[in-house]
Order: sequence, then structure tokens, then C-alpha cells
Amino acid sequence: MALQLKVAALPASKSDFAFLDKAFVSPSTCAQLGGGSSVGRTLYVRVQSNVFLLGYSDAIADGELCVSGPQRMAAKLQMVAYPVEVFPIEQAPIIASVTLSIDVLKKGASETRFEIEGAHFQAHVKDFLGEHVLKPGQAVPMK
Repeated sequence: MALQLKVAALPASKSDFAFLDKAFVSPSTCAQLGGGSSVGRTLYVRVQSNVFLLGYSDAIADGELCVSGPQRMAAKLQMVAYPVEVFPIEQAPIIASVTLSIDVLKKGASETRFEIEGAHFQAHVKDFLGEHVLKPGQAVPMK
């Protein structure tokens, strides 16, 4: 069953949600999508050809699907209503490898140099993105 949900920006009070690479809805909208109580269940939703891991928060209004700016840009979503439906994760292809590029995003003009230890970064990416459904060219903000 698809619900019409309006794509919206993440609430300012939940700016840390932008680094989780999830779409967020209210608890009642989550229950409607999940067919009842969805506590403890991992849900995925499809909006057009995009699949998002779903989270929920009381800070989100009923009827909204909140995503970060990079997610909206990558998915080419406008801030209008779209049909949103649960995506059966079994339909997602399993990938064996991925190529990543890293861009440093920060406010201000100062230059900061840093080093990334390969094995640590690989483990972090695997933990962080292990449940996500990704598509080519997708940007994923990460701390």
C-alpha cells in the first residue's frame, strides 16, 4: 500500500539525522507504512526509483517524508507529495564491491589536513552502510 507523503527538509532540531542517511517519518506514519507496530523492524521505502532506509521521530509531522539535502539532490526529489511504499529488501541486489570517493564538507575557509586509516575506514563504512540500499553516484554524508 502506497501513502502520499510530502517530501520535506529535516527539522533544524534534528540536523544530526542528516548523517544517518535515512528518510524519516512520524511514528504514526511509520506504523501506517509498516502495517502496524514497526518498533524493532527495519523498514525500507521506495520513492520513485529510490530506496531509503526508514527512521522515525516525534519531531516529524504526520504525512511528511523528511530527507537531507544531499538525499533530495541525489534522488532528484522536489518538496512535493510522492507515493511512498514499503520496499521488500529481498528485491535489492547484493553488491560485492563498491568504489568510494571522499569529499570533505565543512563550513568556513580553513584548510584541515587529516589521514584516514584504511582498515578503520573500511570497517566504519561497512557498519554504517551495511543495511542501506545504494545506487550509483549517490552521495552519503558521514561524520
